[in-house]
Amino acid sequence: MNPFQSVIEEIERGRSGDQLWIPFRYPSLSKHIGITKRLYHLIGGDPGSGKTAFLDQSYVLDAHEFADNSDKVNLKTLYFSMERSKVYKQTKWLAHRLYTHNSILRSINDLFGFGNAKYPVTDELLAVINSHEDYFNRLFQNVWIRDGGNNPTGIFKEVYNFALFNGIIYGRDENGNYYKTTLQSWNDRDKNKRNIPISKDDCPITLKNAYDRQYVPNDPKTILQIVIDHFGRTSSEQSLNKKQTIDKLSKYLSDMRDLFGLSIVGVSQFNRNNANIQRRINTDLTPEQQDFKDSGNTFEDADIVLGLFNPHKHGLKSYKGFNISLTKDPAIGASRFRSLTLMKNSYGVDNLIAGFKFVGECGYYHQITGKPNEINYEEVFRT
Repeated sequence: MNPFQSVIEEIERGRSGDQLWIPFRYPSLSKHIGITKRLYHLIGGDPGSGKTAFLDQSYVLDAHEFADNSDKVNLKTLYFSMERSKVYKQTKWLAHRLYTHNSILRSINDLFGFGNAKYPVTDELLAVINSHEDYFNRLFQNVWIRDGGNNPTGIFKEVYNFALFNGIIYGRDENGNYYKTTLQSWNDRDKNKRNIPISKDDCPITLKNAYDRQYVPNDPKTILQIVIDHFGRTSSEQSLNKKQTIDKLSKYLSDMRDLFGLSIVGVSQFNRNNANIQRRINTDLTPEQQDFKDSGNTFEDADIVLGLFNPHKHGLKSYKGFNISLTKDPAIGASRFRSLTLMKNSYGVDNLIAGFKFVGECGYYHQITGKPNEINYEEVFRT
């Protein structure tokens, strides 16, 4: 197949409705970005802005629910949770489920019965919790959480194994001989045995030249998704500094995105120069590329970049037409408003900004669709 014919094939797949695409459920974003193969998404924001919550709702809970109800796309997620333990992650998803499906708002403190819990778990609530067991059992058949620290090479090895568990690499060596790389051969201690010689007839794809290689998934309808939460928690290796460590991981992820057709989703903390007086005077503090902490390479490597911002945290009374003072919930003493900026979109429109209601206790996001000067703040931001 010539290169142009590959383009035509993708166009025809789109015409027939067979493209692998999981949309966001947010009106401002759904027409412009979504989850598919070979895209690297980056989510940035200040500490406490709700980055992980947005990631978990949009790329895990919503995305897997869409895939579970689709006959055109499947989703498998390998989640590196380097900031939160697996049990805390799973419990936060339970809190989200209780809020969205049972209208019950409970924090992790409530569910675990910590000292400052407002609402202890009653027998009635425990019965509701148990009613979601089948849902979570199904979810965790396709979501694998790796908690704790990890370095770039460790993540690289796990992602490589994850991809080869779900497919095979076919290639040609420097002499033009055909080979395949399987999960078993990749893990052979003898590196010379990683590539298994095969005949041309045993190669299911066309490889014209020496050094050509291509990944063939077991199920072409499955998107393999890798989540990194977050880059700043990556452990160093070989005496690399923080920037070099993050750069190395981002390079690994970019290369594996292209080889395996992975969907990459990473989280990065902002380096808040927002406190800078000149910036406060000259800008409205909307996230910028320079805000990304420790390394700018993640921004450059990514195809799609999203920036979250909490105006209330920075003392703003209004932002993009929203009256921030009216978004404050007296019960928690904080604002439930977040803005989301589509900062970069390599394949479409960017510089879009949307307002969201954010319920931090359970990690729930809801886009505000009305005009800022027309919405009923008490109704929209009431929990």
